[in-house]
Formats: sequence, C-alpha cells, structure tokens
Amino acid sequence: TAPPGSRFLGYEDIIVQDLRITVETGRYRNERWAGPCGERIIASLPPGILGGYGPELRRFIAAGHFEGQMIFTKKTGFVLLDRQLRRLHTRKADLLRVLEQSEIPRHTNGSENDIRSWVTERAFSGGTVSDNGKAARDTMMGLLKTCRKLNVSFYRFLADRFRVQGAPNVPRLPNLIRPATA
Repeated sequence: TAPPGSRFLGYEDIIVQDLRITVETGRYRNERWAGPCGERIIASLPPGILGGYGPELRRFIAAGHFEGQMIFTKKTGFVLLDRQLRRLHTRKADLLRVLEQSEIPRHTNGSENDIRSWVTERAFSGGTVSDNGKAARDTMMGLLKTCRKLNVSFYRFLADRFRVQGAPNVPRLPNLIRPATA
C-alpha cells in the first residue's frame, strides 16, 4: 500500500519464474514369459522409460547435469574444494550411471553408513590436520568398509598385507570384489 499523497503511475509487469516438482510413481505390470530355450522374456516398458526413470525426470537430471558442468568447472580459490569439484567433474559419467541402471539403489543409506564411523572418529579427535592425514584416514576407512562388506577380517587383511608372521593369506580385494559384483 502506497503512503498518503502518492501518485498512481500505472502498472509494471514483473516476470516470475517458479518450479513445481511433483513425484509421480507408476507401477507397470509387464508380462513375463519363459522362452522355448528357457530364456526370460519381459514385455517392454512404454517409450521414454529407461532404467526405471521417466522422461521428465531424465530431462530434469540432464538440466542439472548441464548446470553441474558449470558448477564443477568453477574455481573457488579453496584448494580442497577445487580439487573435489575437479574430481566430481571427471567422474560425472559414473555418478550419472544411476539413470541408466535400475539395479543401483536410489537411496544413500549405504553411503551414509560408510561415513558414520569417520564422523564419530572426527568428533573425538577433531579430524585430521594435513592432506596426508586425510588421505591416510580415507584410505584406511575405505579398506575397513570394503573388508566388512566382503566379510573379510580387516585385521587379518592388514596382517597379511604387512606380512605379519603366521598371518593367514587373504586374497587381494579386487579378486574378491569382482565375483561379488557379478
């Protein structure tokens, strides 16, 4: 409301952009058949659906991907942040693979669980002081979590790698990971 004594000058157009995001989840009941040779046959999904994602969501993510290109290539002046942005930019294809492969979980519960022990350790120790300390911590936590997921004793793994006398032989992790992901 204008104060008393003001003069009306007409109207001014203002363009407002907004975004409304709604989630639409649909269930498709596709026919399943066993072929003459025992192969599994499943009816196709409607056009545009790929990996469990509809065309609108894929367009939205593609737009975010384009924006991400802009964000990931900016320089902030902070060495660690710039390094992390470069790392994300170089791995963008891997990070967007979830759009094409429906077997990849659509939640981050596993990822959040993976860093929980680091967050707890940081609360007690105050974190690391140097980049080398951060790299060492991240490496050890990664090995610990990988061993845990593969049901390999982390301590036996370390004992084998450091050639502790009498330690049992533990297969190399890549040899255990490949069969686990197949």
